[in-house]
Amino acid sequence: MEKLIIKDNNKIIESRQDLRLYNVKYNNIQIPIEYFYNSKKYVIHPVFQRHFVWSKKQKSNLIETILTGMPMPNIYTYLDLTNNQELIIDGQQRLTTIKKFLNNEFKLSGLENKNLNGFDYYTLPQEYKNRIKNYTLYITQIDNLNSKNILYEIFKRFNTGSTKLNAQELRNCIYQGKFNSLIQELTKYEGFNKIFKNKEIDRMEKEEYVLRFFALYENFDNYKSDIKSFLDEYLSSKIAMNDLSDEAFTVQTNEIVLKFKKAVDLCFAVFGFNVFKYCDNKNKTQKVNYKSLSKSVYDMQMLGFTDFDSELIIRHKDIIKKKYEELVLNNEDMRPSYKKMSKKAVSHRICEWKKEVDNIIKNH
Repeated sequence: MEKLIIKDNNKIIESRQDLRLYNVKYNNIQIPIEYFYNSKKYVIHPVFQRHFVWSKKQKSNLIETILTGMPMPNIYTYLDLTNNQELIIDGQQRLTTIKKFLNNEFKLSGLENKNLNGFDYYTLPQEYKNRIKNYTLYITQIDNLNSKNILYEIFKRFNTGSTKLNAQELRNCIYQGKFNSLIQELTKYEGFNKIFKNKEIDRMEKEEYVLRFFALYENFDNYKSDIKSFLDEYLSSKIAMNDLSDEAFTVQTNEIVLKFKKAVDLCFAVFGFNVFKYCDNKNKTQKVNYKSLSKSVYDMQMLGFTDFDSELIIRHKDIIKKKYEELVLNNEDMRPSYKKMSKKAVSHRICEWKKEVDNIIKNH
């Protein structure tokens, strides 16, 4: 990265700035709404459909804009040449509104032009229906990126609407392929899924749990302290697996899949429905209080068990659970916390916990 010195009256006001130049190429295209509506190539991320937040007035104003022929801002898409689909980067709310209206899901309301209020799509005069179908959408189509990481940056910069994608949802948009599909499949693993049953968890959080295990188990040496970037880079590295045959992909991922399932089953066997939960004894009693799910607890418990013999863990499960509670309550360095995610802190917790488990197995 090149240093940039900016001076103001001989005072340095900025000494280092990232002015990376992205070589992003794009095309400007025009399509009628009717083409967009009937096409299956335009992909609106499911989170925008689940968490659609525009008011009736906002939706009605957009339809009025279309009916009066007024322009609307460009839609930004990314053309994925591998499947000829276009991911909507910016414009999800507008396109979702258009689809909902054409599906007759709402009536126009709150408009200054009161003649339009009360109409849904089916009851509009044919002339007005034709105006909507023939209205031109202006699309800026990005289609020549040499790195998925650049697409990730573009998504982040446009991710400013009222419903923002979280980090895992962004990954799911960008790093699509066999490995991402495997992660989604593993969230349905019975032993894993029952842990999250009736928990307030949504928007691909379970997928992030699975990804954390894979990344920390396979690639911990490259972890620095920024878990978000670490997970981004790990999943990005798996894009190359899309070129494998289904058989070769299964062979290459079989071992880590089995380790994941084994670790989940052992964690549940030891901790039951308190698995992956932060615990304390702040009420100053001898009883341990298990609280909410914690990703840092998950990391420690999963990586702590996965390399041990299952039968030995099960045989000593009561002693192991008691020892775990002693450690996290009495040793602050062993207490998992999202604030203590440096490589040194994470490594210390996992290694010390594995040593304790090993001692129990050998001495009982």
